[in-house]
Amino acid sequence: SEGAAGYKIKVHPRPRILVCAPSNAAVDHIVERVVREGLRDRNGSYVPVMLRIGPVNACSAKVRDVTLDHQVDELMGRVGELA
Repeated sequence: SEGAAGYKIKVHPRPRILVCAPSNAAVDHIVERVVREGLRDRNGSYVPVMLRIGPVNACSAKVRDVTLDHQVDELMGRVGELA
């Protein structure tokens, strides 16, 4: 993009990361740690937008907020607000 003075600003988008693990517990452990500690890039630390896909009954209560089911339920609850 271009700055106010006409000079070019180089933007580095944050990477997309796919995490796979041999068990639901291992995925949950990774998600919990990223939520707690965040990730680091050139601009410092941040907590990325995450989506955990898998059976909700197999995931830890600490990561339910990032499950697909929870996020869809949240969005559906706001449908009236968006109209």
